[in-house]
Amino acid sequence: MKITFFTGPDCELCDHAQALIDTVFGDSPDAAYLSVEKKNIRTDPEYYHLYATRIPVLKREDTAQELAWPFNADSLRAFTKK
Repeated sequence: MKITFFTGPDCELCDHAQALIDTVFGDSPDAAYLSVEKKNIRTDPEYYHLYATRIPVLKREDTAQELAWPFNADSLRAFTKK
């Protein structure tokens, strides 16, 4: 499963989200099927327009479903269920 992680420079909430992702999937068997690609919204005007006030945001590429901050371990696991 491919997840796009929309983030920005000097984003403390993004750092918290990354730490949560690392904690939930770091040693999990589920990590084998999960691919997370970070995208800085400042590098693309479209991303900036869509996500500037919402980051961090995770987007599933298979369903286009999004999960915006705040999220917790349970909602992250539910979001990434196959």
